[in-house]
Amino acid sequence: MKGISSIIAVLMLVAITIALVGMLGVYIYGLFRAGIQGISVEDFECVEGSPDKAQIWIQNIGDRNVTVTVTQTAPSGATVDTSQFVIEPGQVYTFQDTCEGTGRRYCVYKFRPSLGKSVTASVLCT
Repeated sequence: MKGISSIIAVLMLVAITIALVGMLGVYIYGLFRAGIQGISVEDFECVEGSPDKAQIWIQNIGDRNVTVTVTQTAPSGATVDTSQFVIEPGQVYTFQDTCEGTGRRYCVYKFRPSLGKSVTASVLCT
């Protein structure tokens, strides 16, 4: 009977080790997945023929829908035409806004996603 007890003990230790490695793997995967959520600014410009219209392309780089809130930080006192939108995973959203002011100016927008880090885009309009 001593031989059977040691075999059962080894099998139990192997099963416990496999369970712990599996739990650790799920935990690490969760950390990695949380780290890649968010948005990125792909490109930006003032619309040709309409120098007061800023256009910014925002991509969802995660694997979940992201609600993005936009604020315009410059020029001071400016307001945003569209303050919130949703982007599906992997999709690119074209954000357009009137870049208020006269002459050469930078319109600066801050995009805050529901998941991930905020990003800023500065558009030079002339």
